[in-house]
Amino acid sequence: YKFLTLCSNITQITLEEFMKIMKLNIINFDADEFKYIFNYFSMNSNNKYLDYTFFIRFFKKELNETKLNIVEKIFLSLQYENANEDEDVPLNQIKNKYKAKNHPEVVSGIKTENEKIKEFKECFDINYNIFNSRKYLDKNEKMVDFDMFANFYEYVSFIYEGDNEFVNLLVSTWC
Repeated sequence: YKFLTLCSNITQITLEEFMKIMKLNIINFDADEFKYIFNYFSMNSNNKYLDYTFFIRFFKKELNETKLNIVEKIFLSLQYENANEDEDVPLNQIKNKYKAKNHPEVVSGIKTENEKIKEFKECFDINYNIFNSRKYLDKNEKMVDFDMFANFYEYVSFIYEGDNEFVNLLVSTWC
């Protein structure tokens, strides 16, 4: 989220932006360590920038069966509510159905409910625009299929590694 909102160009993240975001996440390496990591993920020969898509996909994990099952149940409930079972779900419906009141960061007081809703909507939009929008360029309404929905939660899964923690997160924000 921080990469996507704090970088001037997500396809060309500078070393300075990279270091700033890492430090915001309390990752405190010395300058040489940051340069080493940055250079490892640089997609150009002169190491002037880092490509977000390449960097984040390195860390992205496929959902295991437990996590995939809960993501699928939530998506199916959204399809059912939309009366379009086995079809895509409007992007706005997904963003409007998300509930942050019981999100762990809201419950613990780290973020407000409105901040978490805003963050979810922005992250989902960014994920949609970077990875998924080409499929729907000719459509009037932005739609989300199951693969798009699961793709988003593959990135979330990186943060919530444990099955129980991940399932609790999804249940608390969707059910």
